[in-house]
Amino acid sequence: MSGLWHRTPAKLRLSETYIDIWRTSLNLTRHEIDACLALLSPDEIARANRFKVKRKYREYIISRGLLRRILGLTLGTDPADFEFEYSEHDKPLLNLIHKGAPVTFNVSHSHEQTLIAVTLGHALGIDIEQVRQDVQFRQLAKRFFSAQEARELETYTEAGIPRAFFACWTRKEAFVKALGDGIAFGLNEFSVSVNPFDDNVALTTHWDPEEAGNWSLLNIHTDADYIAALAVAGQGFKIRYWEF
Repeated sequence: MSGLWHRTPAKLRLSETYIDIWRTSLNLTRHEIDACLALLSPDEIARANRFKVKRKYREYIISRGLLRRILGLTLGTDPADFEFEYSEHDKPLLNLIHKGAPVTFNVSHSHEQTLIAVTLGHALGIDIEQVRQDVQFRQLAKRFFSAQEARELETYTEAGIPRAFFACWTRKEAFVKALGDGIAFGLNEFSVSVNPFDDNVALTTHWDPEEAGNWSLLNIHTDADYIAALAVAGQGFKIRYWEF
């Protein structure tokens, strides 16, 4: 699926018509990491310093620095000038209107890869996970997933269940991030299809069956060792894929 991803152009502007998604490696040089760090605000540096694990510190610095560079490119603004606010559940936000619509974004990283989604006027969430084998798939599904999802996962073989599990996990994480509720929202309050090959993912919202119609839930095709998903409020948009 590498043909989906294109080099970031010198000029690019946000639009309500498009969801722009960037993919980048977290395996950067010390010089590149320092360049990201130089863009951060004192508050962001303080947040980064709370991470006791070096890998988490590096992930935060790179992800936030690249987010600033992307916002600077697409909004024609100095990347260091943005001031982030935070939701009740610590989701970073920009109190910024561009072309009459709010600027929205979301970031996810796993192992050595980051995805950043940016658009205008759409609530969104993105999630990426490295596909691992060292997980108690069925036990975790019974604990955290809906009964429907747990039953679906039971039909998979030992070889097939890792990708199905992480497909389900990323779809659910993307949706709760788009809702803005984070882990405070119960993962069993809604169901998604677990087939990793479903591009347009089925969504069932148990608290209100009609709510699912307000959302689009999609696979994001990236490297074979990863699974990723995007949740967006509304329909009719297009996705542009960029390598940073």
